[in-house]
Formats: sequence, C-alpha cells, structure tokens
Amino acid sequence: MNPRAQIKLEKEDKRIKLILPYNPTYIKKIKTIPGYYWHPDKKYWSFPYSKDILKRILSIFKGENIQVDSTLQVSFNQKSEKERPNQVQTTEAVKKELKLRGYSQNTRKAYLHHVERYISYFAKDPKELDEKHIRDYMLYLIDKKKVSRAYHDQAVSAMKFLYDCVLNAPKADIAKHVTVHTLRHSFATHLNLYSRQPARYRAN
Repeated sequence: MNPRAQIKLEKEDKRIKLILPYNPTYIKKIKTIPGYYWHPDKKYWSFPYSKDILKRILSIFKGENIQVDSTLQVSFNQKSEKERPNQVQTTEAVKKELKLRGYSQNTRKAYLHHVERYISYFAKDPKELDEKHIRDYMLYLIDKKKVSRAYHDQAVSAMKFLYDCVLNAPKADIAKHVTVHTLRHSFATHLNLYSRQPARYRAN
C-alpha cells in the first residue's frame, strides 16, 4: 500500500463520490458499505448521501490520507440535513431478497443502485411514496439526468421489485403508466433532442 496515496471524498448530486487509487484492500473495504456503486466510465465509487455512510467511510479509511471536500463537510454538519429513514434497512432487505430469488450479480448491483438513488432523491421512507412520486422521479431521470431508455426501464423494474417483493406494498400502475403512457411524450422529446449526440445520451 502506498502511504502517500490520496483518497478524495466529494459531493455529487445526492451521493457521496469516492476517488482513490486501485487497491484490492480498498475495494474489500468499500464493499462493506451499503449502497456502493462503481462508475466504470469515470473510475470512481459512489454511495448514498447520508451522515451515517460518511462516518462509515471515514472510519474504515481511518489513518489514510483522506481529502474531504468542504461542501460535503458543511452539508453533513447542517442540522437541517434530512436523513434517509430506514435507508440501510431497506437496502439490506433488497439485497437479501435479490439473492433469495436468484438474480444475477449484475442485476443485483443495478437494482441496489436504483433503489438507493430513488430513496436519496426524496429523503423519505419509500413506504410513504406513491405512484405520483415514482412518476416524478422517472421524469427527473429523463428530463434532468438525460438517462437512456434502457436505464429508465431498469429503474422501473427496480421500483417494482422494491414495492412488490420487499415492501409488500405493490404499486399496481408502475409498469403500465410509468413506462408506457405518462412518460412516452417526455421520452420521445428526449430522444429527439439527443439523437445527434449519442455519447451524451447515457445515465449520469
């Protein structure tokens, strides 16, 4: 291990961004943190945006050369910062249910990413959210984050899994209204705007 290697923590969207050199020991530690996600295109890890997870990251990398972005420090010190109710519990429940149902490792990672991103967006217990919240979140992904159709469809599937299989609170119209009807016009507009720029038409 290089004792001078620097680890950087930054705030990005509603997640914590972790930049660090490749090291098998680092990766093993990272995978003990709920909601971890590797971004292969930009070569960094990210985690749900919460005080508990920031503390956990700092704890497992204690003694390392860590640089924490000042805006991230301020955000977590503010009393008004909203916590994510039952975030860790929900994540663990989703992880266990995916394994029990025999989903592939890639699908498990993708679904966990979508569930964590969804919970972080609203900062509420997902049981308190209804079809309108899900629809608003999908519109946010399409209109603001400019995600691909494949990413959008996978997000919808993850939402259905969360509510149907984990929370036992089915949202009957997720697949019908979110993927086919209410978002069709918005997605068609998005496709038209980005049809000439395929490199930018991807998940952020």
